[in-house]
Amino acid sequence: MLSRSGVLHDCDLSPLGEKQIAFEMKTKPEHLQVGGSPVKVAFVSPLWRAVRTALAAFPKASLVLLPDLCEVGTCFGLNVADVRGRVQSAGFSSRSVDYSRVNDRWWEGVEPRTDGKAAVARVRRALLTVRELAGDKPCAVVCHGNVIDVAMGRHKWLSQTYDWTPEVIMNPPLPLSHCWRRGCVMQTFPNNFFPYRGTISKEGVFVPPCSPPNHEQGERCFGGSVLMLRHAHSADNKAEEARKRAEKSAGVAARYVCKTVTHM
Repeated sequence: MLSRSGVLHDCDLSPLGEKQIAFEMKTKPEHLQVGGSPVKVAFVSPLWRAVRTALAAFPKASLVLLPDLCEVGTCFGLNVADVRGRVQSAGFSSRSVDYSRVNDRWWEGVEPRTDGKAAVARVRRALLTVRELAGDKPCAVVCHGNVIDVAMGRHKWLSQTYDWTPEVIMNPPLPLSHCWRRGCVMQTFPNNFFPYRGTISKEGVFVPPCSPPNHEQGERCFGGSVLMLRHAHSADNKAEEARKRAEKSAGVAARYVCKTVTHM
């Protein structure tokens, strides 16, 4: 993506993200298994924060990099040489990684930042590719928060930024009986490094398997042959959180000043 200084970069994980992929936080190795067994193949966004997450999260899996899994509205991404170089520099040169679908140069955004139709079509295409390549075998998909939301048909909240129309909605927002994570009553944004399980329909929709009792008890979803994982906490996530805290503090300070002035 493009940094505030105008320099192309593809961010790494934050210190919190490093702790997550070391399984020092809530998610543990057993949470990333399917049917009690380690995942053998993972389909991964070629953005580095996703690749780094997949390498650590699924140590016995071969990786297939799919540019269609890149974050919605992505501006730029690493070329194949840079991705391969980072994998080797991180100590994973012996891992099986399929780079064949990644461009040989730094590439520009996968769709215009305001084109919701293109984003939905791309995510649908990505999931259908996963379905075709994986077949009935268990697999993982390592990608990004907005991609997961679009895959689940939960992209209505993006309507102020993207040009969503009813015709391009892949799947209506799930009823509360279909739990796909803790706290799904609010259907909040996908957490970093938290597994979501389900299946991919023939229409290219990620469908969770949970029943109402699971939802009411707040349990994780363990059914389904596809494990979808948002990348671990990234440096950009950290910067964005710091920005929001600063804005909130500034807003509180401004309100305090206003209140003080009006009572003088």
